[in-house]
Amino acid sequence: NMSAGIQVVVAALLRGGVEGSTADDCKELGNTMLKAGKFEDAIWLYSLGLTKRPGCHVLLSNRSAAYAKLGNFDAALKDADECIISKPDWGKGHGRRGAALEGLGKAEEALAALERACALETGNAAAAAAVEGLKRRISGEDAPAEAAAQPAPAAASSDGDIGATKTGDGAEPPKSAPAADDTAALVEKAKQRGNRAFAGGNYEDAIQHFTEAIALDKNNHVLYSNRSGAYASVNQFQSALNDAQKCINLASGWAKGYGR
Repeated sequence: NMSAGIQVVVAALLRGGVEGSTADDCKELGNTMLKAGKFEDAIWLYSLGLTKRPGCHVLLSNRSAAYAKLGNFDAALKDADECIISKPDWGKGHGRRGAALEGLGKAEEALAALERACALETGNAAAAAAVEGLKRRISGEDAPAEAAAQPAPAAASSDGDIGATKTGDGAEPPKSAPAADDTAALVEKAKQRGNRAFAGGNYEDAIQHFTEAIALDKNNHVLYSNRSGAYASVNQFQSALNDAQKCINLASGWAKGYGR
């Protein structure tokens, strides 16, 4: 829940109150909270926005930044990976991934992610600075304490515009009944492994992990959608089409399946 003071702000600023707010309302106020250092409140707002626009790459990116600010790098990495699944050609998502991986002590993987961000946003000075800073830290030119005090720029800022997602999905599958908790956990782990593989450009591995998840949950439209995106990335278009059709059959009202 949000702090009492922030609840007053929400009531004043969100059109129609929390329930009547839009994803853009949640994003804008979440950005305000992030800049004010109210990271838990920012996460609450971005999460609310994601209930209104599941899989939105901007909200996932911003929530990743908020999690990183709290030092919750596992959650930051999960959101960054889902952001990349949702919009693979957006450099900021790869920057978020790099920041989270560095926080987890995976410097080489972080560098690869940040270099990918630079390749996608060639004129982004902040992304270039993040790469050079991490290279210095890896080489030992920056002391660990100094590095910890200077997180990668990608972890420190929020994003503005919410655009339509192009590929992939960050939406979580419906929660399973208590008796199926173990299976649901296995599905989620396989899905996250698939997301990480996709985000790292390892599309064949992503296909394998999504396939493992589907074997445990054959009625999960998000899994078929994500695997469709992975198939398309390796030019297996018939398989991608088959998965897109399965996704539509399971969730005919879900627009993302038609995008596949």
